[in-house]
Amino acid sequence: MIETQQKTDPFAIISFAAGLGGFVILPIIFVPVGYIAAIVSYYRLKDNKEMKGSTLRIIGGIFTTLNIFWLMYQYKIGFFSN
Repeated sequence: MIETQQKTDPFAIISFAAGLGGFVILPIIFVPVGYIAAIVSYYRLKDNKEMKGSTLRIIGGIFTTLNIFWLMYQYKIGFFSN
């Protein structure tokens, strides 16, 4: 029997890359890209069970959330406003 290899969702990869890119380059640009890609990937993976990438999507969302907290710390917004 021939096994077919599962393909990784490209939006999960984009979410992960945007989460990492926010640490290196400009988080203010990569935060919206990371969240939008994670949401799109969630619905694509929910509809298509043959694709993989849910772990990349989750880690990308976590990295994007950390980028938001880093921006809040940098600009003294929210919890860090003292």
